[in-house]
Amino acid sequence: MTLPAPGNSISANQINVEATRSGTANAPLSGTSSTPQAGSLIKIYEDSGVNQVAPHKYSEFFSKTYAGGNIDCGGNIDADGDNGYYTVNINLGSSTGAVVIYFTPFGIPDGIGFLYNSVLYNTLTFDGAPNVLTAATNTLNFVGENSFSGCENSDLQSGSPFTLDNYSWNGSDFARSSGTTSVVTTSTNLQGSGNFVFTLVVPKTSTSVNSGQLQVAGPCSSTLWKVKLLCPASLPTFTSSIVQTTSFRACNQSLNQTYYFARNGSLSGGNIIVDTNNLPEEDNFVFSDSTGSTALANGYYRLGSNGTMQVQGGIIISTDSATCP
Repeated sequence: MTLPAPGNSISANQINVEATRSGTANAPLSGTSSTPQAGSLIKIYEDSGVNQVAPHKYSEFFSKTYAGGNIDCGGNIDADGDNGYYTVNINLGSSTGAVVIYFTPFGIPDGIGFLYNSVLYNTLTFDGAPNVLTAATNTLNFVGENSFSGCENSDLQSGSPFTLDNYSWNGSDFARSSGTTSVVTTSTNLQGSGNFVFTLVVPKTSTSVNSGQLQVAGPCSSTLWKVKLLCPASLPTFTSSIVQTTSFRACNQSLNQTYYFARNGSLSGGNIIVDTNNLPEEDNFVFSDSTGSTALANGYYRLGSNGTMQVQGGIIISTDSATCP
């Protein structure tokens, strides 16, 4: 994507979105001095050719394509520090596919979302999920332990929104940047225990929108989290049937449909390990396409020669390997 050419209107909202940030993010032009400050619009577009010498003006952004401050997909990102609003821009490449993100807040409640092509993706699952974990549109999904003093489900909901200091990736770590962000914390899915690994699937269907932004908010007194972010790739496949209203009906269907699923993950020695299952399991996301754009419809499906699975909200909520005669 590219910002408007000269002769058109241009706004801070457009400049933010081009930089894969929220359109309403705090957006000082240069900050508190004529020298562009970290987090200001002029500074974050330094690698995009925007003039860094005063006087600064919005016309500097005409026809610019955001190119700065990104790190490549396929690695791990972690933070251990003060409460705040943490962002990092991710290079995804031109390939299409599903971007699968694994997130663990190590117990302390944190919110996560991934902004891609002006859509904030925030639906989660994990091994042992009671159901799919959803969040309101354009809000982060808050997960972690529901026992952190002063930062339980009720505390986050009643205290919303939280004004948090901004932290941005500086190439090797997160550093305090200028301004603050108001974070809505009403979408809470805190659990009774911690150290779960949550799965988020982002469909990358465009060959021209090649970056996105990871957003994590820590509203508690501190934050400690890790992310494993895979590059776009086709999801693994499995053979199943058309959807039915009962498991009995699913048993009588042919295995003539190809669907897709996303594996979950777990923690081992503080590291995120991706599962290796060849067939979808309970709590896995399931889709009708390889990029994860369209969740399977609610209902029952044939799974394997003798089994069925029940799908609700885009995840498998139950399986039975011996349902069918």
